[in-house]
Amino acid sequence: MGVTSADFDNDGDEDIFKTNLTHEGCNLYVNDSHANFYDASVELGLLQATLPYTGFGTEWFDYDNDGHLDLFVANGAV
Repeated sequence: MGVTSADFDNDGDEDIFKTNLTHEGCNLYVNDSHANFYDASVELGLLQATLPYTGFGTEWFDYDNDGHLDLFVANGAV
């Protein structure tokens, strides 16, 4: 499994993304600026999209140089 953190929503605090095993989906935990995190995976469409995959590694970076972070997830099988 992989985990990465970044300020993906540009609100000044780190958010956390983690991969999971097949049929568990990945999770994006958004920081509410008060040191509390909520799982926004369903809200942002990430949970359903990642259910068929086992996520190994993940990283935020600006792939297309548009000033917004993009999420890379490496999937595989055991």
